[in-house]
Amino acid sequence: MKIAELRHVLYVQTPTTAQSSRGAETITWTDSPPLRARVRTVSGDERNRDEQLMPVAAHEVLLRWPLPSGVTLTTKSRLRWLDDGESRYFGVLAIGEPDNRGRLVVLTCTELVGEDRVL
Repeated sequence: MKIAELRHVLYVQTPTTAQSSRGAETITWTDSPPLRARVRTVSGDERNRDEQLMPVAAHEVLLRWPLPSGVTLTTKSRLRWLDDGESRYFGVLAIGEPDNRGRLVVLTCTELVGEDRVL
C-alpha cells in the first residue's frame, strides 16, 4: 500500500446518547481525529422507500492499521467524508482485515442519505 493511495480524509464518528430535559433520547456524534483512507465505490442502486426513490451506494474504505489511540471502529460507528467541502456519511456494515498481517483494515459501508444519516 502506497501512501499516495490514501488521499481521502475521513472522520470516524461515535454515537453518544443523551437525554433532553423532557426525557427524550437524542443521538449526537463525536468526531475522531482525521484519518487518511482510500474510498472506492463498489456499487450503486435505487430503492423505493415510502414511495420515494432513494439512492443506495456501497463503498469500500481502506484504512491503515493500527488506528490512532482513542479511535474505535464498530458497526455502530459511522464515517464522515469531506468531499469538496460537502460532508458525506457512511454506515459501517462490516470490518475486515484483508491480509491478516495487521497493516490494513477494510470497511464495507453504505452511504447514508437524508434521514438515514442518523442510523
